Amino acid sequence: MVLLRKLKVALKDHQADEAWETCNDFRNLYGFPNQSLMSTLLLGSSYSSDPHWLQKACDLVFLIQKEKSDLVRSDFLIKLSLS
Repeated sequence: MVLLRKLKVALKDHQADEAWETCNDFRNLYGFPNQSLMSTLLLGSSYSSDPHWLQKACDLVFLIQKEKSDLVRSDFLIKLSLS
């Protein structure tokens, strides 16, 4: 899958804008990516010094909880809340 590979590369290279855009494209076509990729995306965003990225991470967690609650583990939510 091209989008999945593109998402992995964007996350690895810390390209936040590209990762979010690709994740949204992937989600619109196939649903949420796997738990590992979502955790990487959310944690990377939540550790940013820019409040915009933290807000995006929180909004995405709420969306995940609404649509696919088993995708985010409780230990991850604790890390996110601490950031």
